[in-house]
Amino acid sequence: KESKSSSVSVPQILPLEQTEIPVVIGINGRVLPERKVVIKPQVSGSVEEVFFEVDQEVKKDQVLFRINNHLASIDLADQKAALESRKVEAEDAVWELNRKELLHKEEHVSEDELEAAQLRVKTTAISLLRQGEAVKRARKILSDYEVRAPWAGVVLQKRVTMGTYVRMGDPSAELLDLSQMQIEIGLTQDAMLQVRRGKESGTLALESSTGSIEIEDTRMVLEATPVTRTYPVRFLVQNRKENLMYPGMSLRMEIHTGVRDRGFYIPSEALITRADRSYLWMVKKGRASLSPVRVTARHGDRIRIEGDFQEGERVIIARGQELKDGQEIDFAPAAAER
Repeated sequence: KESKSSSVSVPQILPLEQTEIPVVIGINGRVLPERKVVIKPQVSGSVEEVFFEVDQEVKKDQVLFRINNHLASIDLADQKAALESRKVEAEDAVWELNRKELLHKEEHVSEDELEAAQLRVKTTAISLLRQGEAVKRARKILSDYEVRAPWAGVVLQKRVTMGTYVRMGDPSAELLDLSQMQIEIGLTQDAMLQVRRGKESGTLALESSTGSIEIEDTRMVLEATPVTRTYPVRFLVQNRKENLMYPGMSLRMEIHTGVRDRGFYIPSEALITRADRSYLWMVKKGRASLSPVRVTARHGDRIRIEGDFQEGERVIIARGQELKDGQEIDFAPAAAER
């Protein structure tokens, strides 16, 4: 049996109390692209002009390169000429019908001749309409020889130069939309549930070392990854021009869930880990007792614990001091209040 001379004054003794704290999750994320596209021409031919370079920012509909369009230009000119002919034929048919209608009233032309004139107006109108569609198609085909950016972004890859022969569907460039990015993280079950609550209540916020990050959408997979046993979550965020994020970057951030959690929270430095199990030094009948606990959540420098204890019992924060199970604890004011 230990004598009173073996009792010590420990650095800090805290009563166990249930408290509410805001749930803030510190975590590392990985930046992924939201929109990335491989540019592929819709026609084949030799590249005549190139107007972009790698790492260049381009605007929506900006011409990236132009393919030789000699034959397509000739075809469009032919279709336009044919359209003008169809217009003349349609106008002539209308004029002739008007003349035949006047003559028919005076009984100078037969009923059959009038019907033939009416039919000619209809057929020339249809021909004119069809030729107009042919011009549109030819113009669309010609426009395909100018390869344009589908949206504003930055060029990641360039695979064409002047004189290159490209085939329809060949990858020619790669474009990244810089306006939005995804941040991918993996959450434990408890953290995932807290983030889900924050999403449902609309209180989620992201903070990084460079400031706040605007969330546009939160995409959650409600099934854990088998290897890591974490739940994948992706935040769709606005990419700020003053602190641009690029795919592949790692990011340390805090998720402010807007949720308050109630439980037994203690400083993480009070936790003792031995052989992959968690313990706390607690005061039991005036003596130190190494008691097993379960850590159910971590928020900053505080942990939530569960175990065989009750509110009001006392936890010892040893801070490096060696304690022994059953060692008498001195409840001097300096020990309990420090």
